Amino acid sequence: MAQTRMHRRLLTGTAALAAATALVAAPSAAAVAAVPTFEETAEYVFDDGSRTGSATDTAADTAVFTRTQGASVEVVTLDASGAPIGEQTLTAPVAGGGYGVDVALNEDASLLYVAQPQFSQIHVYHRPDGSWELQRTLTAPSELPDRVDAYGSEVGSVIDVSGQRLVVGVPNARVDGRANAGFAFAVDLTTDTWQPLIPADPIADSITGAHVAVAGDRVALGAPQVRGADRARIGGVYLWDLSSDAEPAFTAGPDADPRMCIPTAGSGPAFGSTLAFTDAGLAVGSPIEIHFTGDDPNDPETGCTDQAVAAGNTTQGAIYLFDDQLQQIGPKAVAPLQTTDFAGSIGVSGDALVARGWQEGNVGYAFVYDLSTWDQAGPGDENGRIRPDPVQTLSPASGTPNFGISPFGTAVSVSATQVVVGTWQIPGAAHIFGAPAVAAPLSLSTEDVAVTYGQTATLAAQVASGDAPDGAAVRFSVAGDEIGVAPIVAGVARVELPAASHEAALHPFTAEPVDDDGNALGAAASGTLTVEQAATETRAARDDSGDRALRGSVTAEFGTVPTGAVEMIRGGERLATVQLDAAGAFSWEPPASDADETYTLAYAGDRNHLASEAQVAVAADPAPAPPGSPGEPPAPSPPASDPPRGSDLASTGSEGAGPWLGLAAGAALVGGLLLTARLRGLRGGRSRA
Repeated sequence: MAQTRMHRRLLTGTAALAAATALVAAPSAAAVAAVPTFEETAEYVFDDGSRTGSATDTAADTAVFTRTQGASVEVVTLDASGAPIGEQTLTAPVAGGGYGVDVALNEDASLLYVAQPQFSQIHVYHRPDGSWELQRTLTAPSELPDRVDAYGSEVGSVIDVSGQRLVVGVPNARVDGRANAGFAFAVDLTTDTWQPLIPADPIADSITGAHVAVAGDRVALGAPQVRGADRARIGGVYLWDLSSDAEPAFTAGPDADPRMCIPTAGSGPAFGSTLAFTDAGLAVGSPIEIHFTGDDPNDPETGCTDQAVAAGNTTQGAIYLFDDQLQQIGPKAVAPLQTTDFAGSIGVSGDALVARGWQEGNVGYAFVYDLSTWDQAGPGDENGRIRPDPVQTLSPASGTPNFGISPFGTAVSVSATQVVVGTWQIPGAAHIFGAPAVAAPLSLSTEDVAVTYGQTATLAAQVASGDAPDGAAVRFSVAGDEIGVAPIVAGVARVELPAASHEAALHPFTAEPVDDDGNALGAAASGTLTVEQAATETRAARDDSGDRALRGSVTAEFGTVPTGAVEMIRGGERLATVQLDAAGAFSWEPPASDADETYTLAYAGDRNHLASEAQVAVAADPAPAPPGSPGEPPAPSPPASDPPRGSDLASTGSEGAGPWLGLAAGAALVGGLLLTARLRGLRGGRSRA
């Protein structure tokens, strides 16, 4: 009997919604003309089916949906494009009992859970050899948990799984003497322990657990029939963090929108009738709240009327985003124009959110949204709303009514590679679509880079996965400092660092994908830029200009200028330390010596340059001439009376007296012997001759 009451409550709202939707006369194409519409890759309709598609789920290469409610479930294997390549029908181990009212796949589609709520059972299937087999059956504790007076007949009307935790809704349970207060079990699949999730102050007739969602330690329970202060149903949501013993957070349906009509009959706005965890928090559907644009809700053109919906001034349904404390994130998202019952079923995978809605003639659509484009920071319009543009619209080829409808909000399921939408009717249908047209977050890969100081360095980021939209680029940062943004060309972005822009050291760098406005498109990849010290050469020599100085320089292999000093060493004794000038040059006059000497000129290196040294041989200084010994005197001139002889004139090659020839002294030029050293590595030396 409790099951019948719950169905009546949910169907009351749905029936009221269908009546309102039937009045929408505007052409649906006007609302979706600018958005690409895609038909299914496969549609499943069975002659013997009853409410085929009333529950769906999908993960990895698998889609599953109810085939005949109470009797069978269909499991479809898909190829990489989402096209079916195999089917298998699973039948109830025991006939009846609501077999297949809800289904759930684990993340890698290795396990399938099928609810049979009237028997308080969840059947677990696996596929050890590619064919699905019943592995075991989980049965709710026969002994009622503390504070629970009765289960009703609905243990598992909705289920969800994450990792080793299965959540089982019991929405019509009597708790603390309060009828239809509802609760849920969190089942530890490693121990088969059933933990009841009951708030301290359960709410009568709230049907808590009418929808459930789980992600890790987070468990959300929808309570779509919570009443407000005026006794109208406004709905609510509980959120548990099972890593702590704290009471769950709770929020009732928000009512701050001044231009929102909340039905006072039936199920109210049905806030909390559908839930899905996102990467940032929780998405909650509120499919029956009505949004108008005028000042008077009774105005036929802009109020809460079918005429206003047809005119594109009023819509029905909204999606709210909440954080882990159930604080609302940003404004609520309302439906495309001329749409009703928006978000009666929703599914989320990554940034892809799919929500169904009705348009003309009760034709259903599934609207695909990119959550990364939603304004989740601003206040929205004056009513606290945004109307995001869908990136894709999914439509059944047959135009089947009730597309995407389920009394439990589980008719839409999404994975990275496919979308499955059920049609809740008799006989019903299930529709499989390809991947949602939301660009997957870009994933980058990088490689470490090593250069020598003075070389240019090129940092590169390769798109590892995801689609790069037009204008996509990569923002590079080294040690936290942005150094450039490079476009993605043929899947790669590159930025060149100027020579000597980073000192010799290990520098972490990041590469983050961004759009043309600088907004992140995915997670950053990281790498290491290694800049090694440059090898150097030390040169020196004495020139022949007459002074005694050794002149030299220290140069680096890629043209940078070393800094620091050169030590002058003779026989192990350090004679002087000479600083390099701005050009890396130096000059030093060695002490006078009457013997040949060999000097070591040692450059110690700096942060960016390795040490090097040179051996220079210097010849002894020439001995000075003795005092008073200027050299040989000139020969005396012949007597004036003696006539010159022809032979004398020929030998001189000149007329008249020739001068005495003097002796010339030569100077020795000492050249330096060039030796170079190159030390390898950042911490050790490198040498080369």
